[in-house]
Amino acid sequence: MGLAFQLKTGGEPSSPVRFVRFSGGTPPLFYSGGAWTNETYGVGHAVAPHPLGPWREPQEGPVVLRTQPGELRGPGHNSVVQDEEGRHHIVFHAWNAGATKRQLHVAPLDWPDGRPGLAQHPFEAAK
Repeated sequence: MGLAFQLKTGGEPSSPVRFVRFSGGTPPLFYSGGAWTNETYGVGHAVAPHPLGPWREPQEGPVVLRTQPGELRGPGHNSVVQDEEGRHHIVFHAWNAGATKRQLHVAPLDWPDGRPGLAQHPFEAAK
């Protein structure tokens, strides 16, 4: 769903990469933002009472997924998928250790307190 709006984080516009997951209740909007070269980059989320907003961040910054030095660099440009058993997974790319190419990753996503977050940290590139 391509919506025309701009979410600002920390006073700066976020990346234009956005994904809204409708699954009942308040739909979260996932976005990528920050500097991919450090821990400020990753995936955050915002919520709104309606798809056209107004959108707000329950917590600022990349609280869903962020750079993990030595493990994961520049994770972003994500989508959320649901498997046959109803579990959610976040699909995203991140740079390899040498920062020469982006690799596809898939990680389980939990919803503690209704907020998205990684269920665990399996940062192995998808095969």
